[in-house]
Amino acid sequence: MLLIIIKSCTCLAVFILFYVLFLANTSAHKFKRFYLLGVLFVSILIPFITFTNYAEVPFASNASILVFEDNIETKTSLIDNPDRNYLPIMLWVIYSIGIILFTLRFTMNLKKLFKKIKYSQKQKYNNVNLILLEEKIPPHTFFNYIFLNKKEYDSNKIKNSVLLHEQTHAIQKHSIDIIIIEVIQLIYWFNPLLILLKKHVKLNHEFLADQQVLNNGVDSSEYQNTLLKFSSSTPYSTLVNPINYSSLKKRFKIMKTRTPKSNLFFRFLLLIPLLAFSVYGFSQKQIITKSNSSLSENYTIKEVNLLILSKNNISLNGNPVEFENLNEKVNSINSNLTAKQKQNFLHARIEIKDNQLLNFAKEISDLLSEQCNISTSSIRNIEIDKTSNPYTSPYLNKTIKEAQQILDNQTIDLSPTKNSNSPWKVTVGVNAVGLNNMVLNDVNAPLKNASKEEVDEYNTLAKNFKAKQENKRTVKLNDFSRLYELYDKMSSRQKKAIEPFPSFLSPQKSNEQIIIDMIKNGAVCYLDNRLIAPEKIIKLISDKKSLKVSSEIVERKNHLKFESIM
Repeated sequence: MLLIIIKSCTCLAVFILFYVLFLANTSAHKFKRFYLLGVLFVSILIPFITFTNYAEVPFASNASILVFEDNIETKTSLIDNPDRNYLPIMLWVIYSIGIILFTLRFTMNLKKLFKKIKYSQKQKYNNVNLILLEEKIPPHTFFNYIFLNKKEYDSNKIKNSVLLHEQTHAIQKHSIDIIIIEVIQLIYWFNPLLILLKKHVKLNHEFLADQQVLNNGVDSSEYQNTLLKFSSSTPYSTLVNPINYSSLKKRFKIMKTRTPKSNLFFRFLLLIPLLAFSVYGFSQKQIITKSNSSLSENYTIKEVNLLILSKNNISLNGNPVEFENLNEKVNSINSNLTAKQKQNFLHARIEIKDNQLLNFAKEISDLLSEQCNISTSSIRNIEIDKTSNPYTSPYLNKTIKEAQQILDNQTIDLSPTKNSNSPWKVTVGVNAVGLNNMVLNDVNAPLKNASKEEVDEYNTLAKNFKAKQENKRTVKLNDFSRLYELYDKMSSRQKKAIEPFPSFLSPQKSNEQIIIDMIKNGAVCYLDNRLIAPEKIIKLISDKKSLKVSSEIVERKNHLKFESIM
């Protein structure tokens, strides 16, 4: 917002400078009136103009985002950081005070004028109203009201040329210009350029009124002498147009000026590059990069295989690599994949030669997950586990488009087995390969509440699932996962009002219960990098202890690594 304000002020300064250099001393007073008002609005609007450029680049997303980590760190910092930045609050308070003060000033000026109009003697003069006051004042105008000294008017000391001058202010509605600037100044009260602009606007109003008087055949010398008699240096309300002594010299000079049309045309032409420069220089530029679909969709997914012979002897897909550069090298292999695509399509295989390298392999697995968005399919000791076939991803050597089709077309058969006496219920569990930094018993977890669109989507999926024949319950894996995802998003109140969960499926267990089941099925558990007995970690989970858990498969066995959250 600060940048927009600075741009707006600078833009207005450029337009005022152009006015002073090229327009102020010309006789094109009507054009100048609309110019001065127009540049006020233009300078406010231009900084809000946004030019968007679309840059087409291949997919290259090497950044990883750990949602759970970020959320936890953010919330902790908000709690632990007592030092709060009060500067924005102070600035808003000062700005609000300024608005209040300028609004009070504007209101009081209006009130004074309306009070004079209401309680003073009035007299109709052509199409305007004369307000006759007892106080000694120079003639001035506000909308259709001309304020005059009653004694001078009754004694005919106010000449017709002065009345014609003030009448021109009223007929041409010069007060509207002043009111517009005053209202904008309530918001932009901190901008001193508005004071300068208002000064030029008022002076141009005088030029217009003087021009109208002279066009009616009044002698210029006589008129100038008359203005000198009625001029005053006394400050008046900012809403009126009094005859001011300080501006008379400039007015007398402009009265004699007749700018040639060719000269004016040249000056008007200069406005085109000025406007172009202002729009280009003070608008906002936004560059949006979009992926080059033709390049990305034809990109072939490459495998990520790591062989660890020692901490100083690591190879990536057969090529030696330093641990310090590992994340950079891994990210460069499939640089055209987005973070989401890496999560869906890539599973690293880590092979070690010695069980003493197991902890180092886990460290590399964490690095791949956190900095490369790649989960680890297995950590295998090639000296012990020589016979098993390592996991091979169905997406390897496929283009991104082909891999996405495979993912979209994956199905799951939910039909009951022939020998089953009761419907076979499918329960969705956590994929141990992809489990990374899951938070159990998260005290900062947001309350569950699905949107109306998500509830409608769930109802549609649930109806489609239940409509399938018992022996033909084959559904897309994406739909299957989405059903559970939507159901898990809902609050208890929402679950009571939706389409019942398909009877042949089991609603997903909580993350805590799923982890407990994995422990009961023989998972090896660590708490803060130390081995812990299964019953102890189950008790911690059951006692609502906040924990962060990651998993990996080592020699075909789940290893769960827990971290305490303070």
